[in-house]
Amino acid sequence: MDRSRIPGLMLGKRHPDWALLYETVDESSLPWYSPQLDSDIKRELQPFRGKRVKVLDVGCGLGSQSHFISQLGFDVVATDISAPAVSRARTHFSGINFVQDEITDTRLKSSFDIIIDRGCFHVLEPTTHERYLKSVSSLLRTRGIFWLKCLNREGGDADFGPIRFSRIQIPLIFSEHFDCLRIHRTVYQGSSSTPPMAWFAVLRKRASHE
Repeated sequence: MDRSRIPGLMLGKRHPDWALLYETVDESSLPWYSPQLDSDIKRELQPFRGKRVKVLDVGCGLGSQSHFISQLGFDVVATDISAPAVSRARTHFSGINFVQDEITDTRLKSSFDIIIDRGCFHVLEPTTHERYLKSVSSLLRTRGIFWLKCLNREGGDADFGPIRFSRIQIPLIFSEHFDCLRIHRTVYQGSSSTPPMAWFAVLRKRASHE
């Protein structure tokens, strides 16, 4: 991923100022923007089509992925830490409940059948992981499903942008709250001509974590 393609990313910083980034940026210019629903998410959603399923999209940005999921007939709540992102998403897409929320200190009270994280976890500092895990677990219904997409360390590390993870790290990090059903290699679909390597993990909330 090219540092110059991430607006607002200052030298020495790993991540941009999210509020500043989404105030004026054209979403299509961002390396994580995809003009279609991620193939991994689309495939996993298929068995749930036509069922009464409530979905939470964490770190939704300007809401395009949330919109595609809603168009498949799902009840979608989408959150982002950036107020400008949420405001702009609301103006572009209807039928979705867009909420400004910090997942590591969530104010949400609803419960969900499926939670999707296509790019939030890997931009969090490791010191916040436990708070993140508790929030996601608390928002999932019994035996709820969590889909995580994050960058793959096999593609090499970088001193900026998302943190990359090895395959073994994912089940270890999530083991207290989730059973890891499967993980597969994929790519992070976006506007980059060479999509970075990624993982797609399917995890299920343990019944003991209510």
